[in-house]
Amino acid sequence: MPPIGWLKAVRKICDDLEVLMIADEVITGFGRTGRWFGVEHDGVVPDIMSVAKGITSGYIPLSAAIARRKLADAFPRTPSRKTFTRTRTPRTPSPVPPGSPICRSCRRTTWWKTPR
Repeated sequence: MPPIGWLKAVRKICDDLEVLMIADEVITGFGRTGRWFGVEHDGVVPDIMSVAKGITSGYIPLSAAIARRKLADAFPRTPSRKTFTRTRTPRTPSPVPPGSPICRSCRRTTWWKTPR
């Protein structure tokens, strides 16, 4: 993990330059640092977060990209195109059935709105 204050500085630079802040939470996500996500230690909300491993406790391969609403809304919401096409490792059971309740739970969670 970077020192406290570093991610806050990165967030400010991204905002000043009008570029997206993308946080890789594959290793630091889902409570591995004492908070749900590593960025929470600095009180930062990235534009996009990549997550994996901890989302299923490592039992099956599953990853996700979590985006702020303004970015998610840029993707079409037609009945035939609700999500991205999934891929999987050969000879590995599909992680989508257990991933669906996880995704629904994440939509209801408001961890980023909680004051620190």
